[in-house]
Amino acid sequence: MSPVARDLFTTSFRPFLQGLSESGYVEGRNVVIDYRSTKGCNDLLPAVLADLLRRQVTVIAAAGNS
Repeated sequence: MSPVARDLFTTSFRPFLQGLSESGYVEGRNVVIDYRSTKGCNDLLPAVLADLLRRQVTVIAAAGNS
C-alpha cells in the first residue's frame, strides 16, 4: 500500500490506534498492523480476507462506508 493510503488509514483509525495504545499495544513495538485496501472494489474482499486467514491473523478490523 502506498504511504498516502496508509496515512488515510492511520487518520481514520486514530481512535482505534489510541485504544490499542491505552491497552499497551503500540504499532511497530509489540503489534503489527497490516493495512489493506480494496480501493472500493468489493469483488476483491474475498481474496483479501482469504489472505488474512491464511496468515492466521489474530484480529481483523475493518472500516468503510456504504
